[in-house]
Amino acid sequence: LEGGLEMSVNRECVPLTSLLDSLLQKAYHDLTVLAELLPRKADVERKVEIVQFARQTRLLLVRLLALVKWTGDSNSVQECAEMSALLSQQSWMYSDTADQLAHLSRNLLPQACMPNFSLTPALDVLSLGQYLRLPLCIRSRTTPSPALAAQERLNTLCLMECAIRRRLLSEGVPSSMCVSSVCNGQVTLRVPYEFEISLSVVSTDWSVPWRLIAMKVLVSDALADKPVLIHSLQHQYLHQLVQSRLFGDSPLLGTYECLHSFCLGLQLDCLNMQASSVCVCVCVCV
Repeated sequence: LEGGLEMSVNRECVPLTSLLDSLLQKAYHDLTVLAELLPRKADVERKVEIVQFARQTRLLLVRLLALVKWTGDSNSVQECAEMSALLSQQSWMYSDTADQLAHLSRNLLPQACMPNFSLTPALDVLSLGQYLRLPLCIRSRTTPSPALAAQERLNTLCLMECAIRRRLLSEGVPSSMCVSSVCNGQVTLRVPYEFEISLSVVSTDWSVPWRLIAMKVLVSDALADKPVLIHSLQHQYLHQLVQSRLFGDSPLLGTYECLHSFCLGLQLDCLNMQASSVCVCVCVCV
C-alpha cells in the first residue's frame, strides 16, 4: 500500500531542476522573439512590449522564488500528499465494496435462497427416534435383498430350466453338439473330445443373450507330462471370446464354430508334438 501511495504521489510531482530549466528556456525564448520584433514597431509599442515582457518574467521568477523557499518544508507537504492519496484510495475501496455488495444483493442472493425447512422429518426424528419416510428405491440400492426360501429357489430353477428348453428348441442346437444335461438353471453342451460349456439365462426375454457359466477344453495330450494344453490367460481370453459370440444372431452356432476351430488347431498342435517326439525317438534308436 505504501509503495502504491508513493507511486501515485510521484506521478503528480515535477523535479525542481526541470521546472527551473523550463522557466529559463521560456524567458530566453520570449526575449529572443521580442528582440526580433521590436525593430519593426514604433517607439511607444516597443516600450509597451518591453514592460509586458518584464512584468511576465518577473511574475514567473517570483513564483519560482516562492517555490524554492517552499521546498524547505517539502517533507511536510509530501506527508500530506501521501495522506490525501491514502484517503482517496480508501474512499475508492469503500465505493467499490458498496457496488459489489449491491450487485451481490440484487443479482446473486435472490437465486441463493435456502429451501424451506423440512419440519415433518424433524418431528419424526425427535419424537420416534427414526425416519420412516425414505423412498423405497434407496432401500433397494443399499439394503441387500432377503435370501429366497428353499421352495422359492426350486421354483426359480424350474422356471429357468423351462425357459432354457424353450430357447434351445427355438434357436436350434448345432448337430455336432449334444445337450448333456439341463439342471440347476443351466444347460451343459458337449462336443466329445473337444469342449464342454455351461450356459444359463438371466431373463425369459429372448433378446437377452446367453450367459456363459463355465467352459472346459477336452483336448489333452496323454503322452505329455502336463495334460492341460492351454494357459489360464488363454482360457480367460477364450471365455471372453465365446461370451462375445453369444451376443450374435446365431449364438450357439457362432460359439460352436469358434470353439471347434480352436480345438482343431489344438489337436493339430498336439499331433505335431507327438510326431516330433516319435521322430526323435526313432533317430535315437537308429
